[in-house]
Amino acid sequence: MSYEELQERLAEFGLDTSEAKLYASLLKTGPLKVADLARVSGFNRVQAYRILQRLESRGIVETTLEKPMKFVGAKPDVAFDILAKTLKEKINLIEEEKNHFNDLPQMEQSPHLEAEKFRVIRGRPEFFGTLRHLLDSVDSEVLYMTTRNGINRFYHSGLDDVLKPKAKKGLKIRILAEVDKSNLEAVKWLAKSFNIRHTVERRTAQFMIVDNSQIVLSTALDDSSSMNSETDTSLWTNSKDHVSAITGLFDELWRDSIDVQTAIRASVDGAPIPQTQILRGKDEVARMQRELVDKSNGPILAMIPLGEVKKWLSEPKISSLKKAEERNVPFRLMTSMSSSGVEVLKKIDQFSDLRIVDFEVTVESLISDAGVLVISGSGEDSEQSAFWTNERAYITTQERFLDQLWLQAKMAGEIIPFFEKENKLKEGIGDLAKALKQDGWSVSTPGTLLGSSMVEHPYTLIANKGRGDSKTTLALDTVVSDKAIEIPRVIYYASKKADCKPARTFLLVSPSVDGQGEKIASFYGINMIVGEDVNELLDNVRGSLGLKGMKVVIASRKKRA
Repeated sequence: MSYEELQERLAEFGLDTSEAKLYASLLKTGPLKVADLARVSGFNRVQAYRILQRLESRGIVETTLEKPMKFVGAKPDVAFDILAKTLKEKINLIEEEKNHFNDLPQMEQSPHLEAEKFRVIRGRPEFFGTLRHLLDSVDSEVLYMTTRNGINRFYHSGLDDVLKPKAKKGLKIRILAEVDKSNLEAVKWLAKSFNIRHTVERRTAQFMIVDNSQIVLSTALDDSSSMNSETDTSLWTNSKDHVSAITGLFDELWRDSIDVQTAIRASVDGAPIPQTQILRGKDEVARMQRELVDKSNGPILAMIPLGEVKKWLSEPKISSLKKAEERNVPFRLMTSMSSSGVEVLKKIDQFSDLRIVDFEVTVESLISDAGVLVISGSGEDSEQSAFWTNERAYITTQERFLDQLWLQAKMAGEIIPFFEKENKLKEGIGDLAKALKQDGWSVSTPGTLLGSSMVEHPYTLIANKGRGDSKTTLALDTVVSDKAIEIPRVIYYASKKADCKPARTFLLVSPSVDGQGEKIASFYGINMIVGEDVNELLDNVRGSLGLKGMKVVIASRKKRA
């Protein structure tokens, strides 16, 4: 046993935390002066001296006769004997006193005494004392929910000795707690007599409901192993509404809980306990996202909507990605692509193996060896919800599905340059629009033209000058791709030209066009400009429209005027 464990046990059985800490320090170092002991234990000299006086008065610490005086800790078995004797004396005193006041005259019960009442319980000893009082008179049912440390506290409290005889006579007892290696001894012992189930609920919640009529609820819980913490605050009430609401919560958690023997076997084997959770609210969902990444020891596969990717670049998620990278845990990310998302994807590509799918991602999915998380709704939505499970069969199915998408997706390094080119082309089209306006054109980017078929056709840019009819209309389209533009697509642009009949039509294509594409475009009167360099494409358009040197021309016109 370590000194830390000794300190915890002493705090459970009667010493306060400062007394337990100082005593353990003294055992570890051997006889010391007050000043030296204060320094090694983290107390100031006055605090240390007062604590030592209390320990000395109980016989747990002794002093030497030398000068300056030194303090010596009693052997651990002596200290435990002293604490055990003190507890036994208290119990004996309580047993002697408990019936002394039963003969006091009592007033008749009046209706107001049956009203709903509340009482605040301060400190852990009073909390367990209240539970013992309730259990002494329990009749039909006990519901108890606690934490994984709480089940250890219950085990050491001795309340199981109160309940066992009642359970044999038919008392229904249901206990919910998180089961893991830290509380296996207590869980195994309690499971012999009571109905215990493992809960995946990870809130620090603790309450006991007795006979569906009274409840003790911890409102502020120091979830340590100490049996003597004074920082706990609990509430006792017989409010029917309060009891009913918390009973409903318990029943819901009980339905979603796991058989205790399954949980015990998983904890012994070191395997994850099969669990499924519905998470509600963006904070709970975000916590689980980070937990899946933080706990994973193998590759993480994720499919995330483009709009949600940006959130992985801010704290605390970005820290989780960096730590995964430090652990050599790959983060394989799939998302959709748009020109507006280029900068975000370039940044996330530094922390992930990024691939682009050819469809819009609307649902977020994450898979790691810690489970599968499927998220519904945006992270901006306070009502966001998610489904999480570590059931192996479900994980395998999801892995196969996402692995297939991963194989079909394109590497980000192949796709991003084309969208960067598209963004650059859009900026160039914006500059072209300004130049046309300066030259007297009315411009729409994007714009539409109504064809003879009464169908509105979209264009990247529409410009009119003078009368504004088709005889003066300029229509421009752009196509940027990662491969040559195929002929059917050229025919689509040709059909728009034939239906709308603009005076001039430009089609800017990058990087290239298949086969007879340029000839087909020329046949339909489309001025197709093909090339890798965006600036060259736009310069060709400006040259065709006579916009080069435009500002000089405008200046000379003003002089002639």
